[in-house]
Amino acid sequence: MTYLITGFPGTGKSAVSDELERRGYKSYNTDDLPGFSHFIDRQTQKPIDRPIDAPDDWNLNHDWVWDPNKIKEALNQEGDVFICAITPNQTHYYPEFNKIFVLNVDERTLHHRIATRSSNDYGKKPQELDHILKNYKEFGQNIGKKHGAILIDATQPLEKVVDEILSHVHGN
Repeated sequence: MTYLITGFPGTGKSAVSDELERRGYKSYNTDDLPGFSHFIDRQTQKPIDRPIDAPDDWNLNHDWVWDPNKIKEALNQEGDVFICAITPNQTHYYPEFNKIFVLNVDERTLHHRIATRSSNDYGKKPQELDHILKNYKEFGQNIGKKHGAILIDATQPLEKVVDEILSHVHGN
C-alpha cells in the first residue's frame, strides 16, 4: 500500500518521514533523495539546475518536481510505503496512492517553523514566505475536497501526528 503525506513547507513532512522510519516503515522524504526530484523552468517545463547565486525570486519561477521513473519505482515497492513531499506534479500520481494525508497547521505555527528550521532554507526569503502564507490554507481544503485527502492537525506533538496517520492506515 502506498501513502502520500503532503502539506506546505513547514507543516512537518520531513519530521513525519523521519518518525515513520524510526518506527520501521519505508518512508521517503523526496526532497532528500538524490535524483528523485529536480527543478524545471515553469515556462518551458525543461529541467534546470538552481544557480548557487540564484536571485531571491528564483524559486517562484521554477518548480521542484518528481522524476517519473523514481516515483514509479517507489510506488511499486512491497509493503507499506510513505512518500512525504509536496510537488506541483504530485497530482498526476494521486490515483496511485491508497490514501493521501495533508498536514495542516495554523499560520503562526507555519511562520515559526519556517523561520526556525535549519534543515531547509525554502521559505526564509520574503517572497517565498509570502507565497507560502497566501496559498497554504487553500491547498489543504482543495485536496481534501477534490481527492478525499485526510486532513491531519500537525500542530500536535510529532508522535501523535504519526499515530493519527497510522490509525487511518491500519483502520484503528
